[in-house]
Amino acid sequence: MTMFGVFAGGVLVARYGLMRAMVVGALAGPLSNLLFIWLGLHEHSLWVLFAAIGLDNVAGGIAGTCLIAYMSSLTSAGFTATQYALFSSLYAIPGRLIASQSGRIVETTARMADAGGALAAVKAFVATEAPQNFAAAVQRSGVTPAALGTGYILFFTYSAVLGVFAVLLSVAVERRQRLNPPPPGDPQR
Repeated sequence: MTMFGVFAGGVLVARYGLMRAMVVGALAGPLSNLLFIWLGLHEHSLWVLFAAIGLDNVAGGIAGTCLIAYMSSLTSAGFTATQYALFSSLYAIPGRLIASQSGRIVETTARMADAGGALAAVKAFVATEAPQNFAAAVQRSGVTPAALGTGYILFFTYSAVLGVFAVLLSVAVERRQRLNPPPPGDPQR
């Protein structure tokens, strides 16, 4: 599925140009995170698992292809390897930092849902839609299954909302490129 996404990303770049494809790739990431909410609300189903992971891999392939093409267009011929290594290391830092804390975010949100307040409505929804899906993980976290489900749902919602910033940045870069086009023969064109 990732290879299909890579192919689709290449087609997008070739057909619509690098900047428009980058916006589509940036949008694919947050949308694919929402699939995991859908997965969490379904009873154990191999088809739903396959669909969520498969579509996430397609989105990752599209986004990765567009990002690699864009970062490659930013490097100069004399220092391509060094500049590309620097770009590819820097773009990954925010995601790695957030991912390292994802378990804490889920458990803290779950405890907040158990305590009541604004998250109680989401907890009640999870309790009616998929109460058994999170029962096995409850033993380690010390919260109710519905609260843990709330934690996961809100985590994937947070990650999708964070992805909106990537979309906005991509739109801003695309708009800037459109208003100030690169000279003919430039790879960003």
